[in-house]
Amino acid sequence: MKSKYLSKYLSKYLLTILFTPSFWIRNYATNEGWDKRLNTIMDNKLQITYIGSNDAEFEDGTHVWIGNWPYAYGLNYKNGGYLPSRHTAMRLRNYIALNSK
Repeated sequence: MKSKYLSKYLSKYLLTILFTPSFWIRNYATNEGWDKRLNTIMDNKLQITYIGSNDAEFEDGTHVWIGNWPYAYGLNYKNGGYLPSRHTAMRLRNYIALNSK
């Protein structure tokens, strides 16, 4: 099971990160807790209650920065200024694109 997930991850995300220079530099540090929170939001399919030009809010009150793709995307700008993993940022971008009104 682990190798199947790893293979999917390598083909879809890691290669994108490795061969896209804009993914190499990020403006803020990555935070594991923030990464888990965003993944929980997406796994539980929480509604997006607000989308601005650079930020979004989920029904649980979580605010996230959605500007500056990819180097600052997913920033927790209201509570500390840290980022999710690159994988979660890509997943978040797809989630917002598919669930915005």
